[in-house]
Amino acid sequence: MLALLLVISVLLQLSTQQELPGTLQQRATPQVQAAKRSGIEAANETCDGTRMFSTCAGCDVVSVCLGDTTDWRHCPYVTPDKPYCNNGECSATPSFDENCPPSLYCTGSGYFPDPETCEIYHFCEYKYAMSLVYKCPQNYVFNPETSFCKRKQQEGDCMKVQCNAEEIFSSYGTSKRFFGYCRFSSGPYSYGTEIYRCPEGTQFDGKTCAFQCPVEGRFPDSTDARTYYECYYFDEKLTAVTQVCPYGRVFNPKLYVCVTDVVSTTTTTPWPYTEGTTGPW
Repeated sequence: MLALLLVISVLLQLSTQQELPGTLQQRATPQVQAAKRSGIEAANETCDGTRMFSTCAGCDVVSVCLGDTTDWRHCPYVTPDKPYCNNGECSATPSFDENCPPSLYCTGSGYFPDPETCEIYHFCEYKYAMSLVYKCPQNYVFNPETSFCKRKQQEGDCMKVQCNAEEIFSSYGTSKRFFGYCRFSSGPYSYGTEIYRCPEGTQFDGKTCAFQCPVEGRFPDSTDARTYYECYYFDEKLTAVTQVCPYGRVFNPKLYVCVTDVVSTTTTTPWPYTEGTTGPW
């Protein structure tokens, strides 16, 4: 009985946890960024020709001053688990100044997690834009199910994309909504990670966004008017098969069949011709 009460108590605490929105990180305006010289040029100026030290030449680049020479280390290459430059060394935590962490390349609109840092997340106005960056409060991480920040209670709460050169797409933690695509040049280390969101009604299954059949029947694809899903039992398992309507037809979710795609056109009223008139022109 005592054990049951403890379980109920824990569940009640979890259900009443308060989730918070993140804070928008102020970014330098395009004019200010254009007026600044590159990080590498600025790093070269800090090297005085005698001292030996390191500094950040960008969000993910360490500049190493070696007396009269300079070397650079690209953190995502040399330390994939520490992809950012912070205080002159590669770190798992980005520096939060006016240019870092870098914006995300948007693959859609709405809220998206960061593929490498669970304390920040992104808002995308539209596809192909650069995101606005939000930072969660201390000891909070982004919750992809609610698009808010939740209190971190265990390591599994901090979700990231784990790039694997043997995979085409990579999981984002335990999420079924988001997944990553890691770009590789040569070798086992990725040089860039993009984050994607599965369409409504689908879940990432490790290889693709698979439609989840609620019951038997036909269901529309939310991303393509010509496509629909046929759901039926196969080997006692409810299975979804993708079907595509013939060209010029779209799926009608009310009739459950493919119908002619009616393209709206503007109807013009014929000019009432009478003898002696030349028309509206």
